[in-house]
Amino acid sequence: MLTNSNTTYTPGYLAGWYLAGLLGLAAALPAQAVDTTVSAEFKPSVLNPGNNKFINTTPCTTHPVFCGLQGDEQPTLLPIEVRNRLLIKDDSVRNRLFHRFPGQRTVNLVHAGSGANFDVLFKFAAIGAIYHGPASLNDVINYNFHIPENSGAQCSNGQRLAWGSAGSISSGYTWAITDSSQSSGGECNSIPLRNDEHDPNYLIRSLMMGYKLLTPNPLTLPNGEYTGQVSFSVGAGQELDLGDGDYSDSVLNINFVLTVEHDFQLDFPPGSDRAVLQPPNGWNDYLHKGVTPARLYRNQPFNVHSSGPFKVHVNCQYSNGSRCMLRNNADNHEVPLQVALTLPPGIQNSSGSTVSRELLPISSAAASSYHSVQAVFGKRAQLHFDVLQTDVEQMLSRAGSTYQGNVTVVFDAAL
Repeated sequence: MLTNSNTTYTPGYLAGWYLAGLLGLAAALPAQAVDTTVSAEFKPSVLNPGNNKFINTTPCTTHPVFCGLQGDEQPTLLPIEVRNRLLIKDDSVRNRLFHRFPGQRTVNLVHAGSGANFDVLFKFAAIGAIYHGPASLNDVINYNFHIPENSGAQCSNGQRLAWGSAGSISSGYTWAITDSSQSSGGECNSIPLRNDEHDPNYLIRSLMMGYKLLTPNPLTLPNGEYTGQVSFSVGAGQELDLGDGDYSDSVLNINFVLTVEHDFQLDFPPGSDRAVLQPPNGWNDYLHKGVTPARLYRNQPFNVHSSGPFKVHVNCQYSNGSRCMLRNNADNHEVPLQVALTLPPGIQNSSGSTVSRELLPISSAAASSYHSVQAVFGKRAQLHFDVLQTDVEQMLSRAGSTYQGNVTVVFDAAL
């Protein structure tokens, strides 16, 4: 009888955008921490079996320009604002468009049920802001306000976005952070202001940050929800610094929620609960020539759908402690039964090898471990049941009797 029970680091990355939204907090409010959540999921797809990356699922609730970004980039609100932000024509870079950002951080994510955990690497990949004030950034800097000074050193315009027009009171931009500065952190600023014939007092309504999240290969991770948090200090002279002004918050907590939803299903044809063992070429050579069959066997095909790790072992009605046995109903004589497994390409064993006629252990404690290197959908696999020739000779000496035994093959996929 065959049963199916419900039931490891290849780097990938997730990229996205954060937008800090206006909360309307008065500058006199005390500094405090603010939380935001980034979510992502991995779900295998028959249309894209080679996918091994988390997909950003953080809702986009902000500026339509950024909601329309393609690929892995997607915005979300990050509630921080800076009031009384001065833009002045002088030699201080802090009185221009200015950003200081931290280097990469390791974040530990923990499985909600088992406590299993893994590390991800979080990096700022882009940074920007939406300014609200008496004049457009086009007016006070120029139409290239979105290009940082010394572009390419720590920040560059890259493929990022900017908007604003003459006379507009709302202007926005993002700067791409260079690869080296994503790891180390850094500072970027705009070119100097071209005029100071305006009220210098601005409000930063939104802070925009692109990110990369380097993760293990989700194909190696058990199903479930993984959570973690990283914190950054916010304000003048802090890890996240947008220049001098009155900050609504002093700490930013980014909460991560990553969900893994593997697919696992076994499809057996009708009649698979009974396996009659036969010689490879039938009984003709034995009956007419007296030739002992090299083995008695049955190969049981089935289809497997899998995208994550799982374990397999067998339970035996009769066993000798290490192998299943078949028992003669007449005198209780027993012979060993080998139970082996072949799995399709895309699934490997714990040694990283393909799985072909791999013998299965008979206890859950010694279960064989397998993992997907690529999601497989409806691919052919086989169970192999064999009695070897030396044991077949003993069985034939008891001609006319029946050997039988129940074997349960347990697939444990931790779903």
